[in-house]
Amino acid sequence: MATGTGPKGIMIIGGNSFLGAHLSYALKDDYRVTSVAIDGDSLPIDGVTSVRIDFKDEVQVRTLIYRTSPDYILYLGGSHSIGWNEKNAKIAELYHANGVGEILKHSELFHAKMIFFSSCFVYDGHRGNYKEHDTLSPSVSLGRFKVGGENLVKGRSSSYAIIRIPPLYGKGHPFRSGFLDLLRMRLTNAQAMELQDYELFNFASAHSVTEVVRTIIHQGIRKGVYHYGGLSRLTHYEFARLFARKFGFNENLVSAIDRPYSSSLFTSENRLDYSLNSSEIMNYYGVKNYEIEEALEIDPFFR
Repeated sequence: MATGTGPKGIMIIGGNSFLGAHLSYALKDDYRVTSVAIDGDSLPIDGVTSVRIDFKDEVQVRTLIYRTSPDYILYLGGSHSIGWNEKNAKIAELYHANGVGEILKHSELFHAKMIFFSSCFVYDGHRGNYKEHDTLSPSVSLGRFKVGGENLVKGRSSSYAIIRIPPLYGKGHPFRSGFLDLLRMRLTNAQAMELQDYELFNFASAHSVTEVVRTIIHQGIRKGVYHYGGLSRLTHYEFARLFARKFGFNENLVSAIDRPYSSSLFTSENRLDYSLNSSEIMNYYGVKNYEIEEALEIDPFFR
């Protein structure tokens, strides 16, 4: 743990992910940032200490925490791909749930504060506009693993914030591209793209999520569960067409596919809605959420 007037230490578990890269860039100038890869190679980012750990090696985990003495641990977990989590259940559960237990086993000795990133998939999508105290009802493995991780954090961490988020968008790292990187590349090259039109999300920009994290660290953690998402509620298909129109691409290159990404049960008359109500985190921390059009104007990548 940082002492005196030195910068606070922040450890990002899953730092080589899309959001992990955004957090590393956003925090590295003001904090001692350690980016920890748990799946794949660590990302080379100037000003950030990048390492890789294996949760199955308890000595390695303990040594890393003892050497870095983080004030805050941002736990992102592994891949948020629905298909990947279904096919790789054992390792996915380690990354999203059991791994945070291994971290807390040692980090609590340093009174490190935990920010655990969960998912809108802890709900089944049959209602939408979910609030923090709504009953959890995951219908996919990712959601079930995230619930497991949340429970470990609640049971073992003395100071935590659990933040449930929707799918994110923004600029990807050169080694870790995002949804909009792929979309822009295909639209630029006049290549067709098929996207789902059955599941609604209130997408959030990675840029706005990093601002939420900065605010929480600055103001101090208020123990609890929070939702954060944008104001626009769209499917991936609708989002892509909106993006194409805004930046002068041919929106007709984007077409809808007849199946959802989550493989949940659905009918064509009843879309699934995974949107999250952000009122509580906005009231507690004074953060703001955005319509997609406004967020694209604010994000430095899209100016």
